[in-house]
Amino acid sequence: MDATARIAEACNLELPLGEWKTPRAPLPDGETAFSHLWKAAFEGVRRRYRPLTREAVDRLRMEMETIDRLGFCHYFLAVRSIAEEARKRGFPVLGRGSAANSIVSYALGLTGVDPIRHNLYFERFMNPERGAPPDIDLDFSWRDRDEILDWTYETYGRDRVAMICATITLRERQAIREAGKALGLAESEVNRMTRPLSGFFWMCDRDPALLAKRPECRGLPLDQPPWPAALGHARRILDCPRHLSIHCGGVLICPEPITRYTPLQRAAKGLVTTQMDMRPIEDLGLIKIDLLANRALGVYSDSLRWLGKAG
Repeated sequence: MDATARIAEACNLELPLGEWKTPRAPLPDGETAFSHLWKAAFEGVRRRYRPLTREAVDRLRMEMETIDRLGFCHYFLAVRSIAEEARKRGFPVLGRGSAANSIVSYALGLTGVDPIRHNLYFERFMNPERGAPPDIDLDFSWRDRDEILDWTYETYGRDRVAMICATITLRERQAIREAGKALGLAESEVNRMTRPLSGFFWMCDRDPALLAKRPECRGLPLDQPPWPAALGHARRILDCPRHLSIHCGGVLICPEPITRYTPLQRAAKGLVTTQMDMRPIEDLGLIKIDLLANRALGVYSDSLRWLGKAG
């Protein structure tokens, strides 16, 4: 015990919390992340606003000051590189969400909505008082997303890119099934209970008698063994983690090998995923980029291709 205590006292773990760790986008020689982003955004504003207005330039300057002060220039450049690669390959890509409130996003071609024309407030997207990182979601055709994802792995390094996991928790129906399985109940008997109970399971705690009066639950042996014990176990494991899945689009790009921050595992389809979901990932200062597969963009691409063939 004394040796264990000495080892514990000698250990010193310091987690670098409170610092955002953004991906490192490739930069031309002699450029900083800010200068490169400023040039790209200013060129985009000149292209979007003809003639160029003072209001657009002032808005761009204000947003760039905030982005630079918060340390997210590399983040915008990384997202831009992904969108540009998609366009080079002829893939439709479009940003969604609060990123449309930003003239920088509009100038870089990440979104297609003019924030000045529509009077959109940048502070809803990035606000220094809130302390949250920017969140840019990029939609791709469901056919194209995996190809862009492969490019992202290759460009930024397979040791620095991973999909973010999602923690799947036990909901009512699954909790009842797991409890019944643990008690050795037949699957048919468990299935008989799960469907009517799943929508009203919360009543077990508040008023079990009220649950028995529900039309859906009449005739169920709620008060007969082993169901009181089974439902009690099900209530206790409700919302507990069951397994890890993959976030629908969350991609993590780190400036260093990801294993410095989070353990990894390989999903069933071979994708490398984090073992932490998006909340602890953000607590560690890591920023996700959502690369989403959108079926509507696939239909859009198919329609354009068919119209082209029709002449």
